[in-house]
Amino acid sequence: MKKHLLFAILLFGFGFSLNAQLASGTVFTGNITGDDVVTGEKVDVQAWLADGKAVVIDVFATWCGPCWGFHATGWLDDMNERFGPEGTDQVRILGLEADPSTSVASIMTNQFGEPGSWVVNPETLEPITYNLVDVPSAINTLSINYFPTLYIIRPDGTLVEIANYRYNEEYWLAAMGIEDGPNAFLTGSLPNDNFCESVVMSERDIEFENVGDAPITSASFNVYGNGEILETVTYSGSEVGIFQKGTIQISEQTFSETTEVSIGVAEINGDTDVESMISSQVVKPEIMTEMFTFQFTTDYYALESSWVIQDDQGNVIASDTYEGGPDQFGGGGPDANITHEYQLETTADINCLTVLVSDSYGDGMIYWSEAEQIEPGWGIIDSDGNVVKESAEGRFTFTSIEGNVASSVGTSSLPELTNLESAKVFPNPVSTDLNLALNFNQTQNFTIDIVNGFGQKVMNLGNFNSNQFNRNIDINHLPAGMYMINIRTQEAQKTLKFNKI
Repeated sequence: MKKHLLFAILLFGFGFSLNAQLASGTVFTGNITGDDVVTGEKVDVQAWLADGKAVVIDVFATWCGPCWGFHATGWLDDMNERFGPEGTDQVRILGLEADPSTSVASIMTNQFGEPGSWVVNPETLEPITYNLVDVPSAINTLSINYFPTLYIIRPDGTLVEIANYRYNEEYWLAAMGIEDGPNAFLTGSLPNDNFCESVVMSERDIEFENVGDAPITSASFNVYGNGEILETVTYSGSEVGIFQKGTIQISEQTFSETTEVSIGVAEINGDTDVESMISSQVVKPEIMTEMFTFQFTTDYYALESSWVIQDDQGNVIASDTYEGGPDQFGGGGPDANITHEYQLETTADINCLTVLVSDSYGDGMIYWSEAEQIEPGWGIIDSDGNVVKESAEGRFTFTSIEGNVASSVGTSSLPELTNLESAKVFPNPVSTDLNLALNFNQTQNFTIDIVNGFGQKVMNLGNFNSNQFNRNIDINHLPAGMYMINIRTQEAQKTLKFNKI
């Protein structure tokens, strides 16, 4: 049921006021009590905490799609079996239906046309192994602002809201305090780019969250490139409490070859036995043959996907769209969940190919069955059978992505404009009026075109002789999608992108 994704955050409208969500790192001083809706067993969260147990509270509403999706994975049952009363006995898990507008009866079924209910593990169709209560007043006790909300509370009452780490076991084990000692969980954005010549990883901030058992007073982190230390960064901020965050800044780095980029903990409070790392890869894919195969594997909603391959000058080498199916949202059909192959050719005057992949719905190619279907994505194989780019590249959530492939066949290309001192496109994304501002370091002859995602010219803004260009452009007539602004002289070019919404 794809469109359930629209309900990822659902603000309440049932007659009670929104409160400030309990902040991670604060101490839970309230209590939640009630009777298990199946067994009648008494539930008392503060009693569990006093008994030295960590408590997981999954706050849901029976009509909430993402709530059901999380329940349907059997994640909580798995954690309870391993760390609950029948496992290591370190944790208590509580399912909490907290919508005052629903009845207890709704917990005994589900609204999504799938097997099972809220008191059954949909993975096994066996009864859940943890407690489940119906306590609407808990909305105020926990200051809940949206469904689903998931908390882990340690025995001392310190709590953390699980947001982006809902399916990250490493984070869960640290947050539940399964292991003692210092710990930190790194978060942040590292580049995951494709490039033809080189790529710059800009200076950036990286956060770390204290998921250990004591405040962090000192810490250092290593930045690696293909396993070699590029720099060591020492944290210089104030003490970081449990479930609080600190920030470090890493330096700019330039890569000219395929590189695994990572950041890892070197030490926390003098302890070097801490394992936490984030990583990504910057890739320089190279086609060494003139002929090559482009592969594009669709997901269930093939009609939402399209792609175009352009050369250095913005000329379209190839492109394609796909047919929808009988699903009410266009899913299924003859093009869904299969690999489409295209035999293509590059020539001696091409140094760089650009692959632009678009998803009209904006959720990426994520609807596929691992057991039955090929993972969606795109890839390239040269005529010698070498995999230039893995086919499962870029299936995760996106509106549009771009990948570059270097062509080693050629030796010349139209270079990047170097005398363009500044180029601004705003707002981006844009709905009606787009502003374009260009500043050259000298008077220059140039042309400006707007090209759509398929490489088709949709607007020509004209030819100019100036050192500046400032214009408000009416794009209201353009369909929603990704577009490129091509600024070109006889010697060089510059491409800017914007999204029309």
